[in-house]
Amino acid sequence: MKKGQNNWDPEGILSTIPALSTGIIGVIAGMILLRSNSRLINMTIFVSSGVLLLFLAESVNSFFPYNKNLWSSSFVLLTSGLGILLLAFFYLITDILKSGRLLIPFKVIGASAIFVYFTSSLIGRSLWLIPVYDSISGKTMTFTIWISERLISPWAHGLDSLYFSVSYVIFWMVIMGLLHQREIYIRL
Repeated sequence: MKKGQNNWDPEGILSTIPALSTGIIGVIAGMILLRSNSRLINMTIFVSSGVLLLFLAESVNSFFPYNKNLWSSSFVLLTSGLGILLLAFFYLITDILKSGRLLIPFKVIGASAIFVYFTSSLIGRSLWLIPVYDSISGKTMTFTIWISERLISPWAHGLDSLYFSVSYVIFWMVIMGLLHQREIYIRL
């Protein structure tokens, strides 16, 4: 470890309980899907519980603010509520409207999920190591910063990180889509 580098875990042992709570909420949602045969009841449960969790998150936030590093209770309620509403949305598309074709880009990434996770992380970290000389500023910067400053920042209005992340996901969807067309799946 380098001198001056922090050697503590920002989440710590106390964040284990809220993290487990998030997982348990997901397990309960899965059990609802497995045990109930009524799509209307499932949608009602998901939408009402998602809205309730968001309401509770906002209520708790006033005295225990959202904090991912601490995995605060309000953060757990917020992310769980958003997650269940997102589940309800995908449940509506796939199981009720039977429009699974809209989700094919996600399926192709999911078919080789660990490969995509590992490779995209490796490439993402590597882009921070590649130096690029910027002729406009006359400075040397990392490839990631150059992409952000030259291709994204001019039109992103402060949402550079979001647009960069979405672009990176779309990049991997295209790559995995091309492999999917050839029925190539990489499992690690």
